[in-house]
Amino acid sequence: MKRIEVVRHQEPSSKGAINYDINFRKSSKQKNKLLNRDVLRVEYALSINYLNPNIGYIRFEGWIDVLTDADKIDEKLSEEIANFIMRNLSPLSM
Repeated sequence: MKRIEVVRHQEPSSKGAINYDINFRKSSKQKNKLLNRDVLRVEYALSINYLNPNIGYIRFEGWIDVLTDADKIDEKLSEEIANFIMRNLSPLSM
Protein backbone atom coordinates (compact mmCIF):
# COMPACT_ATOMS: atom_id res chain seq x y z
CA MET A 1 0.00 0.00 0.00
CA LYS A 2 1.32 3.42 -0.87
CA ARG A 3 1.62 6.09 1.76
CA ILE A 4 -1.63 8.06 1.68
CA GLU A 5 -2.01 11.53 3.08
CA VAL A 6 -5.51 11.56 4.49
CA VAL A 7 -5.84 14.79 6.40
CA ARG A 8 -4.19 18.13 5.91
CA HIS A 9 -5.90 20.70 8.05
CA GLN A 10 -4.90 24.12 9.34
CA GLU A 11 -6.60 26.06 12.10
CA PRO A 12 -5.77 29.13 14.16
CA SER A 13 -5.09 28.81 17.89
CA SER A 14 -3.61 30.84 20.72
CA LYS A 15 -0.20 29.36 19.80
CA GLY A 16 -0.50 30.43 16.14
CA ALA A 17 -1.67 28.37 13.17
CA ILE A 18 -1.48 24.57 13.46
CA ASN A 19 -1.18 22.03 10.61
CA TYR A 20 -2.36 18.44 11.10
CA ASP A 21 -1.09 15.68 8.78
CA ILE A 22 -2.11 12.02 9.02
CA ASN A 23 -0.26 9.43 6.94
CA PHE A 24 -1.20 5.77 6.71
CA ARG A 25 1.89 3.63 6.26
CA LYS A 26 0.62 0.11 5.69
CA SER A 27 -2.32 -2.11 6.43
CA SER A 28 -2.59 -5.85 6.89
CA LYS A 29 -5.15 -8.44 7.92
CA GLN A 30 -4.41 -9.95 11.33
CA LYS A 31 -6.15 -12.19 13.83
CA ASN A 32 -7.17 -10.37 17.01
CA LYS A 33 -6.80 -12.86 19.86
CA LEU A 34 -9.07 -10.96 22.23
CA LEU A 35 -11.97 -10.71 19.77
CA ASN A 36 -11.12 -13.95 17.97
CA ARG A 37 -11.81 -12.19 14.66
CA ASP A 38 -9.84 -10.89 11.71
CA VAL A 39 -9.07 -7.18 11.87
CA LEU A 40 -7.39 -4.74 9.52
CA ARG A 41 -4.32 -3.33 11.31
CA VAL A 42 -3.43 0.14 10.02
CA GLU A 43 -0.15 1.85 10.92
CA TYR A 44 -0.28 5.63 10.98
CA ALA A 45 1.72 8.76 11.76
CA LEU A 46 0.12 11.98 12.98
CA SER A 47 2.21 15.15 12.72
CA ILE A 48 1.06 18.32 14.42
CA ASN A 49 3.09 21.29 13.17
CA TYR A 50 2.88 24.64 14.91
CA LEU A 51 3.63 27.49 12.52
CA ASN A 52 5.66 29.17 15.22
CA PRO A 53 9.44 28.62 15.28
CA ASN A 54 9.53 28.67 19.10
CA ILE A 55 7.23 25.64 19.45
CA GLY A 56 8.06 23.20 16.64
CA TYR A 57 6.07 20.00 16.08
CA ILE A 58 4.72 16.85 17.71
CA ARG A 59 4.64 13.44 16.01
CA PHE A 60 2.61 10.41 17.07
CA GLU A 61 3.12 6.99 15.50
CA GLY A 62 1.03 3.93 16.17
CA TRP A 63 -1.43 1.42 14.83
CA ILE A 64 -5.14 0.86 15.08
CA ASP A 65 -7.17 -2.32 14.58
CA VAL A 66 -10.37 -1.92 12.59
CA LEU A 67 -13.17 -4.50 12.46
CA THR A 68 -13.95 -4.73 8.76
CA ASP A 69 -14.26 -7.29 6.01
CA ALA A 70 -12.16 -5.16 3.67
CA ASP A 71 -8.60 -6.21 2.81
CA LYS A 72 -7.40 -2.65 2.26
CA ILE A 73 -8.28 0.91 3.15
CA ASP A 74 -10.87 2.67 1.04
CA GLU A 75 -11.80 6.37 1.16
CA LYS A 76 -14.68 5.99 3.63
CA LEU A 77 -12.65 3.83 6.02
CA SER A 78 -9.65 6.17 5.87
CA GLU A 79 -11.90 9.10 6.74
CA GLU A 80 -13.35 7.23 9.75
CA ILE A 81 -9.87 6.31 11.00
CA ALA A 82 -8.57 9.86 10.50
CA ASN A 83 -11.53 11.32 12.42
CA PHE A 84 -10.96 8.83 15.26
CA ILE A 85 -7.26 9.69 15.47
CA MET A 86 -7.92 13.44 15.42
CA ARG A 87 -10.64 13.17 18.05
CA ASN A 88 -8.38 11.22 20.44
CA LEU A 89 -4.85 12.55 19.81
CA SER A 90 -5.18 16.20 18.75
CA PRO A 91 -6.31 17.36 22.24
CA LEU A 92 -2.90 16.23 23.52
CA SER A 93 -1.29 18.96 21.43
CA MET A 94 -3.10 21.83 23.11
